[in-house]
Amino acid sequence: MARTGGRPKIIILNMEGVRLIDSTGAATLRKFLESTHARGIRVILAATREGPAAVLDAMDIKAERAASFAEAVAMAR
Repeated sequence: MARTGGRPKIIILNMEGVRLIDSTGAATLRKFLESTHARGIRVILAATREGPAAVLDAMDIKAERAASFAEAVAMAR
């Protein structure tokens, strides 16, 4: 993000291809979410599959979620 020149207001992470996430990946995602939140950037997780969603829930990782990328785009407007 630092190299883009401007700060985005919203980031949509398309999670559709993520079939599994372990605690290390979830912890990294948590740090990313905390970092973006601290900068006033909204993050929406799109199309998160059931397995990864369960891991994020178990680790109490809070993020806006959308059922699809299209829904996330609509939420971002």
